[in-house]
Amino acid sequence: MKISYILLLLSLFSFIVIGLLGEEVDIGVGNVEDEDDFIMKKNVQQRNLIRENIKPTSILNNYQKYYIKTDHRNFGENDNNIKTLAYLTPWNKKGFESSVMFREKFTHLSPVWFQIKPYSPSPNTLIIEGQHNVDKEWIFKIKNGNNRTLIVPRFNFEGESLTLQLLHQEFQSKRFIDSLVKTITDNDFDGLVMEGIYYVENRQIRKHFLENLSNLLHKLGKQLFIVIQPIHKNSQRAISFTKEDVSELSAFVDGFSLMTYDFDPRNADNSPIHWMRDNLKYFLGDDIQNINQYISKKILMGVPFYGYKHSLATNEFHAVMSWDFTEVLEKNSKGKFQWNQATYEHNFSYKDSNNYNMKLTYPTLLFLDERLKLAKQYHCSISIWELGQGMNYFYDLL
Repeated sequence: MKISYILLLLSLFSFIVIGLLGEEVDIGVGNVEDEDDFIMKKNVQQRNLIRENIKPTSILNNYQKYYIKTDHRNFGENDNNIKTLAYLTPWNKKGFESSVMFREKFTHLSPVWFQIKPYSPSPNTLIIEGQHNVDKEWIFKIKNGNNRTLIVPRFNFEGESLTLQLLHQEFQSKRFIDSLVKTITDNDFDGLVMEGIYYVENRQIRKHFLENLSNLLHKLGKQLFIVIQPIHKNSQRAISFTKEDVSELSAFVDGFSLMTYDFDPRNADNSPIHWMRDNLKYFLGDDIQNINQYISKKILMGVPFYGYKHSLATNEFHAVMSWDFTEVLEKNSKGKFQWNQATYEHNFSYKDSNNYNMKLTYPTLLFLDERLKLAKQYHCSISIWELGQGMNYFYDLL
C-alpha cells in the first residue's frame, strides 16, 4: 500500500514538473541509442523550443530530434511557386543523408558537384569538371516515388587563370552553352544553378548568355537558377546584379539565389535580419502590399545553416558547423545565450581553451523562424547553405 502511494506521488510530481517547464522533458543526448528515440510526436513549436531564453542543455537534448511527419512542408505549403532550395557539398555526407530523410521539405536540391575552369592545355577554352562527384544512388533515393523535389546541381566558375576576356568569349560560344546542356541531359538533371555569373561585368553579354541557355533548357523542361550577391549599403563596391537586372532577367531565369549570409564574420554576425530586409527592400521595393510576386517568388533569400565564432582577444574568426557548436556547448554547459535585438541572432559567450573570451553565433530555432517569417512577408523563396552543417530539428520549421 505504501509503495503504491509513493508511486502515485512520484507520478503526480512528474506531471506537475512537466507542466511548469512548458516544454518536452528529454533524457539527454548521451542516453539516446535508437533512431526511434529521435522521432517526436510533436514539432519544435508544440514543444515550446522556439524561444529567446534558451540554455545549452536544451539544445543538446533536442537538436537531433525531429517531428515524425517528415513529409509535411510548412514553408510554402500552399504555393507551388515558393521554392525551398538547399545546397549540399560532396565533402559533407551528412547533408546527403538529411536530404533523403527530409526530401519532401525541398522543392530543389543543389549538390555542388561541378566546376567550370579554363582548360589547361588550351586556356582559351572553358571545360566542365566534376562528373566523378555525381552520386546516382543518392539521386535514386531522392527521386524514388517523389516527383516534387528537383535536382539542380551547382556549376561554379573557378580557376586562377579565369579572366573576364575568357568569360566574355565563352559566354558568346555555342559550344560552351551546348556543353552545359549536354551535362544536364546526360545525367537527367532537372536543371542547374550557376555561380559566378556576377564576374561578367558586361550586362549585355551576360543577358544574352542566360537567355540562350534558358531557352534551350526550358525547351527540355529544365530550369535555370543563378547565384547573385547581396547588397551592402555602406560598401563602395558596385552592385553586380541590380534590381533592374533581376527584373529583366526574371523573364527567363527561374530563380535568383541571394547570398544573404557572411555579413560580418569578424564580428560573428552572419545574417542580421535588418540587412536581409534591406536586400529584399532593394530588390522588391518598400511596399509589401504591392510586391510583384512573379519576381519575389523567384528571389531565394539565403538562409545559413552555419555560424561563426570570433576571438575578442586575437580578432580571429572561424566558421562554425553543427558539430563545432555542440562541442562548444558541451564544454560550456553553463554559458549564456543572449538574443541580439538588433540582428535577431543568438550570441553565445564563453572562454576557449586559452581562456580567451569568445563570441559565437550559430542558427537557433528562433533565428530560423524569424527569417522564414521575413521571407513569407515578402512572398520570397529561400535557399539554404548548407544542409550538412545544420541540425535535425531545423527541419521541423521547413
